[in-house]
Amino acid sequence: MRLGSGAAVLALVLAASGARADLGMTLSTEASVGDGVRVSVTATNSGDEPAHALVPEVRLQSTVRRGDAVTNLDVGRSTTWDLALPAPTGPGTFPLVVRLSYADGRGRPAAADFVRLIGTPGTMAAPVTGALAIGPTATHGTATLTLTNPTLAPTAGRVVPVLPARFTTEPESIPAQVPAQGSTVVTFIVENTSVPSGSNFPLYALFEYEQRGIHHTALAETTLQIVAPQPGGAVSPLVVGAAALLVALGLLAVAWRRAAR
Repeated sequence: MRLGSGAAVLALVLAASGARADLGMTLSTEASVGDGVRVSVTATNSGDEPAHALVPEVRLQSTVRRGDAVTNLDVGRSTTWDLALPAPTGPGTFPLVVRLSYADGRGRPAAADFVRLIGTPGTMAAPVTGALAIGPTATHGTATLTLTNPTLAPTAGRVVPVLPARFTTEPESIPAQVPAQGSTVVTFIVENTSVPSGSNFPLYALFEYEQRGIHHTALAETTLQIVAPQPGGAVSPLVVGAAALLVALGLLAVAWRRAAR
């Protein structure tokens, strides 16, 4: 499997004043790995209104590079940034995370994200694969990542969710072990802080691990669909957990009082 180029179409549906305005943004990247990493990011306004204040951010390992701001991008027009990053610190496959921040025609902030893998010369794709799923989400959703290991050796690493802007998760990374010729399931909570219903975003999860001195990354992707909260409002999983703990303590106190009689 060749690692080094890719493209994705990211569409955002935004709501304001009871009306809906569709602002589509096509985001594509090309990357080459040598003594350093050269990344080309192209944004195309495929929506129905201008975009403003476009700024790309590219992250590879601990290095972040930002492109110069583009003041305006009319419908049907494209703009490209060329960015340079240091080469990966060792052999293997590594996640390249691209985020394009911009504002719609009414000045509301938006962002488009794209995650892809790059590999040092001669590196094959990670043998472990991942499948990511999440149901329609209002304020909180549970994402499920299924990791499958076809090799004869178990693997241990960390799962790192890559969330769209205005979404959070805790913890930011999760340890995971995948048995030889087996699979394991990792779950994490996705919290929506301010995104309106009717929006759709790409959601990514990485599984990074070391094997025989080579860094491997498995990438999984799905679509995060934002829906309206159910009547009565959504309850945070933390609140549910606290309520369950209080109930358990109450039952324990009752049992202790009965035993003391």
